[in-house]
Amino acid sequence: MPSCIAAVAECIEILIARVDKHIKQRLFDITLMLNNDKKPAVREMAATLLSRFISVEKTSFLPRINILFPILVTFLNSNTFKQPGHSAIMSISKKSVVNRESFSLDEKNIYIRKEKEKATDHELIQIQNCILKILEFFSDSILVHAEWNESIDKLIFECQNLLGYEHEWVRLNAVKIIRHIFSHIDYELVTNILTKKTKINESDISFLYVTPENSIKNLTLDLCAQMVPGKTSELLAEEITNIFLIFANILKAVQLMSNAKNTTATYNESHTRCKLNLNWLLRRMRYIVQAEISKAPHSFILRKFVFNFYEGLITILDVNIIQELAVSILSPLVREMVEDDQNIHPELNQQSCRIGSRLRKKIGSVVYDKLRAELQTKLLLKRTLRKKEIAIAKVLNPIKAVKRKKSVLKKKEISKKRKIDVIKGKVAGKKRKRKNDELF
Repeated sequence: MPSCIAAVAECIEILIARVDKHIKQRLFDITLMLNNDKKPAVREMAATLLSRFISVEKTSFLPRINILFPILVTFLNSNTFKQPGHSAIMSISKKSVVNRESFSLDEKNIYIRKEKEKATDHELIQIQNCILKILEFFSDSILVHAEWNESIDKLIFECQNLLGYEHEWVRLNAVKIIRHIFSHIDYELVTNILTKKTKINESDISFLYVTPENSIKNLTLDLCAQMVPGKTSELLAEEITNIFLIFANILKAVQLMSNAKNTTATYNESHTRCKLNLNWLLRRMRYIVQAEISKAPHSFILRKFVFNFYEGLITILDVNIIQELAVSILSPLVREMVEDDQNIHPELNQQSCRIGSRLRKKIGSVVYDKLRAELQTKLLLKRTLRKKEIAIAKVLNPIKAVKRKKSVLKKKEISKKRKIDVIKGKVAGKKRKRKNDELF
């Protein structure tokens, strides 16, 4: 039970706080020794106790970070894939399918395998929680000084690997760690490297500063792959959106493609110009919105957080950049602004209208109204053509049309029945997923 786990954690913290300094040091040394145990459950307990130490001592725990932090990063490395993947979620290991074929039908072997996987998952989650505690209290000490560059490098690459892990909490914690680290980077320096204004010595600076274009691009694609329609939790979507806003802060000074075409640059300048910009990032956001509309139209979590990204983008960007990106920002919003459409969710409608009003204030009413009218006309035209294609298909291929109609009616019946059952109390509402922060 979460309440019981929280009570036990509180008791341990009180005990740690009451013992004197020498006993506390001995307890810490014993906890470090537990990290070398062969059993995942013991290592999980060690990581949990280390988190309790950090919660109690807070800033006074700083002298022990030199020993603890590299150990945790090493243990994190031992649980991940060998290489970071492009669009990592697509390469998730299908352990359950493969191992069922390799094992016999003996239920005991299947149970043992599942318990081992569960123990490994819990160990990994607790190690991540401990790292998050360290970053929460000591990020200003760790993420600023060059002596930690090697450990931070390893940590980011391992977290990128973990984006392909099967357990959702592991992926969520990995995204949280990446967001913590990126929130302390030097935006101006990374932008200067992207625009070829500054050169960096690879031996001095780590990860994002060496090859920022490739790092941002690969990580953005991996994070976009996490946004699975109908399956991504709100917590994960929120953390990913925050990272996208960090990337937008970096890319806002990078020249857009429209500007690049208008300028009369030399061959060398055009050859060295950064191809990664806000247009590219907004295109990725539009793909996420389109995927949710087509694959999970009744879900709106991804669109909600993509729209939050648009709202943040309008805040941080200058007027001249917003004017160039206005079409890319407004086109996904226009679909949700149509009040006559019954399929539009009320929350999305209110959110899109609010963002639209902010965009109007930024670029002016005349420009905004003109763009919105053009986009709405295109949207209505597409819908008209779609209806026309369906009508023609009914004549040319009536069997397929009948099957399609039956499928639509069946979905409506299932949805209606589910709503009636919930009202009558026959079906309980969805249980709230326990957050990993509530774990011991």
